[in-house]
Amino acid sequence: MNKKSHGRAAIWAALGQALLTLVLTTVLHGGALAQPVTDAPTAARPVVAQSAAPANVSPRPAAAAVAPSTSTTPAFSEGNVAWVLIATVLVLMMAFPGLALFYGGLSRDKNSVNGFMQILAAMALGSLAFLFFGFGLAFLPGNGFIGTLTLPSAWFWSDQPAGPLWPTIPIGLFAIFQLAFAAVTVAILLGAWVERVRFQFVVVFVPLWIVVVYSPVAHWVWAEHGWLHDLGVIDFAGGTVVHVCSGFAGLAAAVLLGKRHGFGTASFEPNSTALVALGAAFLIVGWYGFNAGSALAADASAIRALITTHAATCAGVATWLVIELVIRKFTTLIGVLTGALGALVAITPASGYVTPDSAALIGALGAAAAYFGAVVIRSRRWFDDSLDVFGIHGMAGIAGSLATGVLASSKLAPTATFGAQLTATLAVAFYSFVATAVLIVLLRLLVRARVTTHEEKSGLDATYHGEPA
Repeated sequence: MNKKSHGRAAIWAALGQALLTLVLTTVLHGGALAQPVTDAPTAARPVVAQSAAPANVSPRPAAAAVAPSTSTTPAFSEGNVAWVLIATVLVLMMAFPGLALFYGGLSRDKNSVNGFMQILAAMALGSLAFLFFGFGLAFLPGNGFIGTLTLPSAWFWSDQPAGPLWPTIPIGLFAIFQLAFAAVTVAILLGAWVERVRFQFVVVFVPLWIVVVYSPVAHWVWAEHGWLHDLGVIDFAGGTVVHVCSGFAGLAAAVLLGKRHGFGTASFEPNSTALVALGAAFLIVGWYGFNAGSALAADASAIRALITTHAATCAGVATWLVIELVIRKFTTLIGVLTGALGALVAITPASGYVTPDSAALIGALGAAAAYFGAVVIRSRRWFDDSLDVFGIHGMAGIAGSLATGVLASSKLAPTATFGAQLTATLAVAFYSFVATAVLIVLLRLLVRARVTTHEEKSGLDATYHGEPA
């Protein structure tokens, strides 16, 4: 790395340290900052005593009709509201700065600004699409395949709890928490095509993908009458909805958009290992909010998800270390971080339903699956998945979803079966791949997707943004 790259990495490292300190300070002092949720300064809301959800009920919500408010003092839990608020910020942090730093560091120097811009656009446009269209389609009552297209004005002012299975937080908080998941999911899949897609295409693709692909899948798995939910499928925090969905969407994008010039012969080394590590740090910390926040309450389920998430992460790191030492005789920081992310992907659907020992096993399986996808499959060069979206999220997502059906505790998830999890995995993978492919094909009739050869060789930072890294 030259002096300029060293200087840039040092600047980003200092900025990242400051951001991480700010986030951790917010989390540590969140309880002191939380204020009672009230309709007026003089009216305190009653606090509902915490209790575990029924054993056969997923912590994820079932869709419920949003009725007009009939009471000025709904039973919100201040503790649950404070925790889900913090978890929402942690999940949003995973997209920006987390994925932005991670993808920006993995890209070549001439394309790192473009990587940042794609993630920022995904978070902004994906959030708007989900807020105005996707939330209703995903979570409001409809049928087994899709919800109801409802504008925020229909539910935003309601002070009633969001639904019968999560009665202690308001619907607006539930909506912004789910919005963060949607934004992260579409941001993940963009890593499959970095360095070769026009920014204009990204701007058009992102909101349409949220509405056409993500929202229906979320409804299938998490809504009360979603067809996969009714089969007994469990997905605590999005292993199928987020990772299998984004992984196979990324695979479709990588196949249809073709390979980068020089793929397989030219060097595609990351421009900054420091940026990659910093981005991964934000992702790992944010993931605790991603999984534990999915309990939607500050209760035993959240604690269980926090413990199992950490156990799986540590097992993933250890597994990748062993694999690299045995096969390559040395270890790499980016590799070990990939093992941690693979483990996190795999534990996501099971995090609230398994014991720590099972979580460690799932983490090890996720890291091994990520190694197979990001190293073994990638070495075959069948397609150009730029930043291993399918290799990590697709492969580890499959491993985690299936392992959940085998290892989930019967006390916590009595409906869990391998057959149901296999059905969900296959259905989501197929729909995400096909729907994404059709969307890309149709959009290419209206907007040119690939950059020109000259633009690709010159770098997308200068071509589309006029800014150096």
